[in-house]
Amino acid sequence: MNKYGHLKEKAIKLRENGYSLPDICKMLNKGKSTVHYWIKNIQIKKVNVFLKRSKANHKNNCIAAGLANRKKYKRVHEKYKKVAETLWDSGLKNDDSFKLFIMYYSCEGYRRSTWTLGLCNSDPSLIKYCTVWFKILNVRNKKIEYKIQLHVDQNEKDVKDYWKKFLGISKIQTIRKSNTGKMSGRNWNSKYGVLSILFHDSYMKTMLDTWIDLFKKELVCIKPSFTIKKEDLPPVPDHTSYLRNKA
Repeated sequence: MNKYGHLKEKAIKLRENGYSLPDICKMLNKGKSTVHYWIKNIQIKKVNVFLKRSKANHKNNCIAAGLANRKKYKRVHEKYKKVAETLWDSGLKNDDSFKLFIMYYSCEGYRRSTWTLGLCNSDPSLIKYCTVWFKILNVRNKKIEYKIQLHVDQNEKDVKDYWKKFLGISKIQTIRKSNTGKMSGRNWNSKYGVLSILFHDSYMKTMLDTWIDLFKKELVCIKPSFTIKKEDLPPVPDHTSYLRNKA
């Protein structure tokens, strides 16, 4: 008699009662290929109510665990938000350099993502200025990524060497644009491509979004003190005089 005959009979009964292949393998402590060979032609005769209830409970437990986990991280983000507000009130709101960075990021930075700080631009001076603040904000030592977007008519090595020397970095990822039609007739050129800088940190992103919101509240209250008078500007040639004389 086959020494696994009794296990095969149990597997068949379990299958008839609605148990799945993984469940039977676990209960009998046998491999999937063996159990599958035993039950591959066995029809399920009745639905296992207990099994359905167990799976439903497992699903509900997973949902409950997910909600609890979400609440836990929400509380952590609230703490980071309060820290950001404290830092703002304690001096950041008076730091013109930081406020310039916040203003620029609110215009050009990644806003939709809840866990990525990043921006892109083709102006080297703006990128270098923002790079300084990215390094300051990267207090959890996340990996800062640099990505360069190049057109078909740009030399990859020359552009990469420029940015590496200018920013003092060692690695840049290249993103080539297809440039359908090869940009015929183009009379402008982004000389050094478009550089993106980013790192992933959901907690710091919460703080940055908080600072942006606080800065926007200040902008609403600002009243410009500078004015320009027409008399202070050089005269502009009257282009309509030529038409009048011609007429």
